[in-house]
Amino acid sequence: MQKKIKQVSVLVNPAKVGSQELVSGLKRLFYERGVKASWLRDRKSSYESTRRLSPVCNRGDDMIMVIGGDGTMLQAARRNQGKKVPILGINAGSLGFLTSISSENAVNGVSRVLEGDYCIDRRAALQFRQLRKRKVIKSHWALNESSITRGELSQMVKIDLHVGNALATSYACDGIILATPTGSTAYSMAAGGPLLSTHADVFVLTPICAHSLTNRPLVVSDDEKVKFSIPENSPPLQLHADGIPCGVLRGGDVIEFKRAPQRVHLVHLPEMSFYSILRQKLHWSGTT
Repeated sequence: MQKKIKQVSVLVNPAKVGSQELVSGLKRLFYERGVKASWLRDRKSSYESTRRLSPVCNRGDDMIMVIGGDGTMLQAARRNQGKKVPILGINAGSLGFLTSISSENAVNGVSRVLEGDYCIDRRAALQFRQLRKRKVIKSHWALNESSITRGELSQMVKIDLHVGNALATSYACDGIILATPTGSTAYSMAAGGPLLSTHADVFVLTPICAHSLTNRPLVVSDDEKVKFSIPENSPPLQLHADGIPCGVLRGGDVIEFKRAPQRVHLVHLPEMSFYSILRQKLHWSGTT
């Protein structure tokens, strides 16, 4: 049993179907249990403007609750990076890999959480910086992944990959993804990358439509520094953090990645393990 919950902040995506019914049900539950709650609306905006928003949590909060999908969960994590307040997701989206409680089970599931019947996963995040002429021009953070994709010109991307102090390979592809275990079920999986246990201390590099059969996804320790170098003659490329554009890369730019110093604390019900979520969300039956 974990700590009982007496004060929360709730981030709501009002665009999701059924979100207002969930809000009404939780308001009644919080009133009955004497839980103090602050309510916030999801802010649809760019990566940079979202990062400048105030944190979701208030002083004294025991937990952040999110009503929405994975995008709203990622916004909550980004706005509270570096804080240890755990985040619980109530799925009002589609797949919802980051959420723990379904909309149908919201009141019962949250009721259990308020009594301390929950677990906390400590998820690794990415911290990365963009260098131009050896000077840092931007720093970024992501829970799922960072990706580099083609810009306005529809042509092949060329990227040199360094792991530690060694040149690992040179990619010719449509783009490349560096994902955390949490993000291995997102863009990286769609591009053919492996699923990683959220307890694994690794990152995965997944090329997008690699122009060589030898360029396969690569799993590296999250203790190793990863560096992408953009050739001098490269056209502008787009840098993303958790699927949101966060910078334009020019020829000669370097992007350096490492594990963020603090982890994101995600809440789930005891029976909702990583593998049970995979079975549920990916419809793994074991027979077909």
